[in-house]
Amino acid sequence: MKIIISVEIIENVRTIQLLTREEYFLSKFSASVETLRNEDVKAAKLDAIVLAIAFASVYFCDFISNGVGIPLIYNGYVKSNGVYIAAMNVTMTSYAIQFASWSLIDILHAKPAAESLIPLIDESIDDDGFAADETKKGIEKRIDGKIEVRNVSFAYPARPDLKVANGLNLRADIAKTIALVGPSGGGKSTIIQLLERFYEPQGGNIKIDNTDISMINLQNLRKQMALVGQEPILFSGSIIENISLGIENLPLEEVKKACKMANATSFIERLPMGYETEVGEKGSLLSGGQKQRIAIARAIARKPKILLLDEATSALDSESERAVQEALEAATSGRTTITIAHRLSSIQNAHKIFFIEAGKVVEAGTHQELIEADGKYADLVKKQELNS
Repeated sequence: MKIIISVEIIENVRTIQLLTREEYFLSKFSASVETLRNEDVKAAKLDAIVLAIAFASVYFCDFISNGVGIPLIYNGYVKSNGVYIAAMNVTMTSYAIQFASWSLIDILHAKPAAESLIPLIDESIDDDGFAADETKKGIEKRIDGKIEVRNVSFAYPARPDLKVANGLNLRADIAKTIALVGPSGGGKSTIIQLLERFYEPQGGNIKIDNTDISMINLQNLRKQMALVGQEPILFSGSIIENISLGIENLPLEEVKKACKMANATSFIERLPMGYETEVGEKGSLLSGGQKQRIAIARAIARKPKILLLDEATSALDSESERAVQEALEAATSGRTTITIAHRLSSIQNAHKIFFIEAGKVVEAGTHQELIEADGKYADLVKKQELNS
């Protein structure tokens, strides 16, 4: 934890300077480094004690063999060659103790890392990075995209007493778009994580095409889904490499087709290297809107039956949002889509909108139906109109 704090402070030094909080973070950084230093000092003391004993044992053994052997030779009890052999045996034993001490220190240093790595090494992984037992378990099926969430309850392991889904029910029909809105922490993003099976529901069930998702092969399920999140994840490499991630031997024409649908072709073709342009670490050489459109193109290229959009435009400026929104409208065509949004203007055309609060659906309907109901959704729309 202390190492993480130190790394975060170094990585975000410009933000710290803008906040004029250098002194505060300097003290925090110093405290974290001091803690690490104290831990290193303790380890160094242990090393010193073990090594001191190891080296002392060599000289102690020499002292014993000479201190006992020489008087025995002098008094004629043993011959000198017998003492020499005994002394060499004792010396070799002391060297063995010394080498064992060095190994003990290495073992003590490696033990914490090994304890966390060994379970990962022991886990059987297939060529695609899935746990081997997960690859074999469950049925393989072609998904059409009908989704039913029935009375689902769930709490994250870190906060088991706080239910983020509490008797949650919703449905998405094939090739339809549903939108999830509501206050932060209400359970919207949790639905996406449960659908992708990063977690399992603790109550109720989730069905796709009338089959419980726990019965569907995990790899098979995820290959037919795609996610576009608030912060697009790009890897160091070219644009084409990022779009074709997870798709073997994706033809260039398919990449270009996906980029056209994602409204990304125009800016890509203006770049010096086109589709071979390097995006930089975490996409640092591209703007936020450009990164998001590449992420959308990657999702389209997978040809998913279910598209998950988690606040895909919330971090963008108005101009970028318009371009990305057009791309998303093209991406949702012909596939079941679940979109989470705080900007309600982007989800007014959804086939159904669910207002989720405290882990439950409290309102559901089309945009017009919910406006006419004059409930919580209508209040949220009015607030956004006032702030716009």
